[in-house]
Order: sequence, then structure tokens, then C-alpha cells
Amino acid sequence: MSAKLPIFLDSRAEEDLDTAAQRYAEQHTELALEFLDAVDEVFEFIAQFPQAGREVPKQGERFLMKFAEY
Repeated sequence: MSAKLPIFLDSRAEEDLDTAAQRYAEQHTELALEFLDAVDEVFEFIAQFPQAGREVPKQGERFLMKFAEY
């Protein structure tokens, strides 16, 4: 089992996540909670498998996730 690496978000990423969660909450509170759970799962995956992301020059790593909107 490999060691988990810490996940760091810049302020823009935090703002994007907050905005997305708020938009989902406007539709339905449960949807926002599901979105945040999905984000947590992706962070867990990235922490375990950091090489799975795509390196973006001068920006670090990027990992795109899909979340189905109801």
C-alpha cells in the first residue's frame, strides 16, 4: 500500500468548488452533498494515485472529474 500524498488547492479551485456546490444546492440540497462527496472521492483517489493526473506546465497537476447533474 502506498502512502497518501496531501492535496493542496489554490484559492481559484476552492472558489470553483464553492460556486459549483452552491449551484447544485440551489437545485436540491442533497445534490450539493452528493457533489461534495464525489469531490472527496476524487481527492482520495488522487492522494493514492497522484500519477493519474495530467501535468499542466506551470500549473501543477490536473485531474478532471465528471458529475452527472440530475
